[in-house]
Amino acid sequence: MQRMIRRQIVALLLLALSLVSIGCVGEDLVGTSKLTLTLSGGEALRTGFPHKEGSTTHEFVDGWTAKFTKYVVVVGNIRLTDPETKAVVGSWDKSVVADLMATGSDQSIGTKDLTTLSDLPARRLDFGFDVTKATSSTENRSAKAEDLKMMIDKGWSHYAEGEATKNEETIQFKLGVGLNIRYEECSNGVDNSRGIALENQKTTLAQLNSHVVHLFWDSFATGDEDLRFAPFAAVAGDDKIVTSDELKQQDLTQLKGTDGKPLQDNGKSVFYNDAGLLPPDSLTLFDFYKYGVQISFHFNGLGLCRPKPIN
Repeated sequence: MQRMIRRQIVALLLLALSLVSIGCVGEDLVGTSKLTLTLSGGEALRTGFPHKEGSTTHEFVDGWTAKFTKYVVVVGNIRLTDPETKAVVGSWDKSVVADLMATGSDQSIGTKDLTTLSDLPARRLDFGFDVTKATSSTENRSAKAEDLKMMIDKGWSHYAEGEATKNEETIQFKLGVGLNIRYEECSNGVDNSRGIALENQKTTLAQLNSHVVHLFWDSFATGDEDLRFAPFAAVAGDDKIVTSDELKQQDLTQLKGTDGKPLQDNGKSVFYNDAGLLPPDSLTLFDFYKYGVQISFHFNGLGLCRPKPIN
């Protein structure tokens, strides 16, 4: 009887050890996932303005149309963090520059591949990324060599080039700005939830977006914005090109037309509403445009992120 009892005890111990072993193996296998990221300027970048999105048509209220030829963006330092502890559980430390309008056999116009992060915990995580000025260590994905050099020399992180037309007049725009912004605690534009939920043993697809519609807004008050190009055209040089430096000549407190007189639209003065977001000493069209670039970055469509300057 004692021998039988001892055998039963040994059998139970072996069973317990086997269950512990299985549990340990399961901990290693369960909870890993991948995240594949792309960078996109959206359909509006590809088609220009006017652009129809569902039942909404995005177009300049002052009669201009626009097409983009270059859209160069610097992004990087992807971070996935635990929502509670804030510990970084996955990261991609590179900084890359990409011209979203560049053509390529394996990449579509308007959208470029960024990276795939592996061995991530399969649960909901906070998502963040940086937009920084180009440097010599920035990896070039699809920009022309001369454009990357320009971005580095001028300290830019975003550059938009194209042309706008109204009646028989065509104005080129070549607009670059330098940002050093950390975007944190992004909401997910797919379902408005916080961050991103990663599934076990699966690859989740996600996207960083830079929406071109923000670049030409005349208001930062939600629901009150129109697209305008006349203030840009008014400060273009004799070469019919408007640059970032020329935007600094357009004072938002007294907008001028090409004739030097107060800028009007259908007999009414044109007014830009910064919603109190710009400092009182930074009220030029360049400052407004730069802030528009900053808020153009989203996660998975229209997901908003909390921006913080990088010192």
